[in-house]
Amino acid sequence: MTLSSCFLRARLLALVSSSGMISSVTQCESKEAAFTGSKVPNFGGRWKIDSQRSDDEPIRELMCEIGTPRYLVNLAMLFPSTMKVNQTPDNLLIHEKISQAKGLYVHDVKIYTDNREVTGKHPIDRSVIRTRTQWKELKTTDLASNSRQEHEMCCVSEIKYEKYPEHMQETIRFLEDDGETLHVIHHLKMPQKIISAHRFLTKIVQ
Repeated sequence: MTLSSCFLRARLLALVSSSGMISSVTQCESKEAAFTGSKVPNFGGRWKIDSQRSDDEPIRELMCEIGTPRYLVNLAMLFPSTMKVNQTPDNLLIHEKISQAKGLYVHDVKIYTDNREVTGKHPIDRSVIRTRTQWKELKTTDLASNSRQEHEMCCVSEIKYEKYPEHMQETIRFLEDDGETLHVIHHLKMPQKIISAHRFLTKIVQ
């Protein structure tokens, strides 16, 4: 494998991360108060993707709609991913370290939950991506969740793409199965249709 192909694969693998956050932080603005309610879940720990429960084809379609060639998406999804998450005590910062291809590539994602705008770059075409994230309490029935709770506290990211101004992606994270499953829902809203994909990650016992 050539050095150039290694860099291409590394950039590509960043696209199909466990969390769905594909940009690297370049600029942040306007801090707001962090959510410190007792219901806020702690995503901390190590997680692995549950391929049997997760939606593969919708995530492929979603990635293609935001500018990734399908053959590259298919190649990236051959490599199962794991994710290590650290969450600060004030719930302001969720730091995800995503490892793919048995550690060949590690991708860092920092998620600020105080609704500040975070500006990053698309890993392939370098176009601008803007993200805002905050904690929201959502109805369980709207999440297709197996939870017995009426509501779940979720980490919700709104992602906008400069190259595709009519697209808006929403990524929702919450815990299920007494904290043993991290359920991530992606909605890509476009003028003609909405693509929804569910990704499930299982906690790795230390």
